[in-house]
Amino acid sequence: MVILVSNNESQVDKSDEILAAKVSPTRSISLVWLIPLVSLFVGLWMVLNTWANQGPEITVFFETAEGLEVGTTKIKYREITIGQVTEIKLNNKFNGVKVTARLDKNTEKLLRTDTDFWVVKPRIGNGGISGLSTLFSGSYIELSPGFSEQKRTDFVGLELPPVTSPGTPGLRITLDSNNQTALKVGDPILFYGIQVGRIEYVHFNVEQRKVYYDAFIQSPYDKLVTTNTRFWKIDGVEFDLNADGLRIQTGTLETFIRGGVTFDVPENLPKGKVITERTFFYNLPE
Repeated sequence: MVILVSNNESQVDKSDEILAAKVSPTRSISLVWLIPLVSLFVGLWMVLNTWANQGPEITVFFETAEGLEVGTTKIKYREITIGQVTEIKLNNKFNGVKVTARLDKNTEKLLRTDTDFWVVKPRIGNGGISGLSTLFSGSYIELSPGFSEQKRTDFVGLELPPVTSPGTPGLRITLDSNNQTALKVGDPILFYGIQVGRIEYVHFNVEQRKVYYDAFIQSPYDKLVTTNTRFWKIDGVEFDLNADGLRIQTGTLETFIRGGVTFDVPENLPKGKVITERTFFYNLPE
């Protein structure tokens, strides 16, 4: 009996050998978890950075919200954006609107008790046409800083821009009239044909039956106002008929259309002392 031995015996023996597995330790934290951790860190940093760099929050009350939009309307000072409107809603009495805005950092010193706010938009008024640039850029709220030492964060906005910018050097006076003289806010004040000021405010006292006009004379022309100064209303055209003929006198184009006020010291009076504080001038004649 012949026994055959296969040549594959050695190969079978090799295939039966068990290969040792290579074991390596696993990472305790997967790299996948780093993505949300980094996102969380960036988000927290952005929140803290925004909080650290944001300025004060203010509220301004207006009669209407015409031209104002949340997230769009800017707060500006000297044509520089310093804040933005964040909320607009009706006030508690439902007779106006409450506008909330967030200003930039380091603007706290602009917020005083006499700080003014008003909406800049296209207007046609006694002072002419203003706000035409907002036809393309949209309306915005202008801030005019006050000079008071007391701080404030809630304000009542002006419905019209101030005739004279706060801080303008000059003299404020009050004229009164109990006749038919009628002046309007923005009417010019002239001296020898040169505009030196404007009417800022008109108030009618019902009990006294008098009209009071707050006027501003800008520097250096305020030095022309003395204790013997007299003010009177001028029309666009004045006629003087005498033996020498007819004399026609006109002022500026603005006074030609609207009239105004002029002043001087009568020839029969001395110049008088220069006025340095608010003074009343009575019985404004025609």
